[in-house]
Amino acid sequence: MLDRTLTQATKSVAAILDRALAYGGQVITVSEGAQLLRARGGDLRAVAAAADELRRRSSVGDVVTYAVNRNINFTNACVKRCGFCAFSRTGVDAEAYLLPIDEIVRRAREATETYGATEVCVQAGLPPGMRGTLYEEIAAALKAALPRVHLHAFSPEEVVYGARRSGCSVGAFVERLRDAGVSRRRRRCRRRCRRRCRRVRPCTCRSVLPAS
Repeated sequence: MLDRTLTQATKSVAAILDRALAYGGQVITVSEGAQLLRARGGDLRAVAAAADELRRRSSVGDVVTYAVNRNINFTNACVKRCGFCAFSRTGVDAEAYLLPIDEIVRRAREATETYGATEVCVQAGLPPGMRGTLYEEIAAALKAALPRVHLHAFSPEEVVYGARRSGCSVGAFVERLRDAGVSRRRRRCRRRCRRRCRRVRPCTCRSVLPAS
């Protein structure tokens, strides 16, 4: 099946995939990766088949899992005006909002109790005049209310902004967020998902789907 699909690809794409598929294969270059991203038709089918073959060879296996998650955008007020963002508002804009911490916790609790969420993402704009401890307060409140929930919170931009507002280094601010309750990066298990769930996060994978 894979060989037949590869014959549908153009010579340049097939050459890239052949090298990637070789056991102990080579890492493709940035320009080659960009070429694969532009793949269409037979090239795209070949890329998909090659990716599936590499997945099959790895320790990923045929079990697919997911985590139920809620993303809480607690403010749309932002000091930056990124050209691609249609979400942010200035601090004085009538459409700007900043959720109280109690409301952030309520939404997180609703996600866990009503929808079975095991993870909460917290991210937002960079509110003007923000007190330096706000992110820590949010993390601490969520961790106190929902200690078993994985708290995936604050983008790199928010971390830098929080450090600036707190008058400390980025490294020190990351430590403060962690101490407040932001979860560490999940470990990746090379075994089947069920083993990972038992060892790392027993409540994560309430649903396990066959690859078919």
